[in-house]
Amino acid sequence: MSKDRFDFSEIDAALPVAERMQEKDRLTDTLENNYKAVGILSDKVEKLESRLSEALPGLGISSLRQTNTVLRQRRTQTCA
Repeated sequence: MSKDRFDFSEIDAALPVAERMQEKDRLTDTLENNYKAVGILSDKVEKLESRLSEALPGLGISSLRQTNTVLRQRRTQTCA
């Protein structure tokens, strides 16, 4: 090979490794974003559960577990 020509073989060999690293970086970013989203959603669920627990006694429902039964009964009565 002459001195004027650049040898691209090292770059060509490194490209697949670099692409895998970029893919891992993208996956890591996605997982971190999902983790943050799950945390936000978890906080919102806790707040909703708290608000629902405060409202249930006023609706004549004693527990969150009983809520599902009551809602089903009310849907059945509405649809019938």
